[in-house]
Amino acid sequence: MTVAAGRFTGLNALPPNSSVSVFTHGTSTLASLYTDKINGTAAANPVEVDEYGNFSFFAVPGDVDLAMPYGSTVETITVTVPADPTEAWPG
Repeated sequence: MTVAAGRFTGLNALPPNSSVSVFTHGTSTLASLYTDKINGTAAANPVEVDEYGNFSFFAVPGDVDLAMPYGSTVETITVTVPADPTEAWPG
């Protein structure tokens, strides 16, 4: 079976119970997100951050832009979704 999506995980980085918007890199288009590595089920975008500041999503491997809340501002960073979900940082 071919992996169609990789996983990105952020841990303890964001305000609890906030959300992160995931955009196709360099655009204002929300990226397609999935609940698993075979793109079987679409997932919500923005992604909900849990009570500990954690979030995770599957997406087509490559660069995506994350719009994340920091106080009264939103910071956008570019991250890479790896092709192999076991390589997701930090795990």
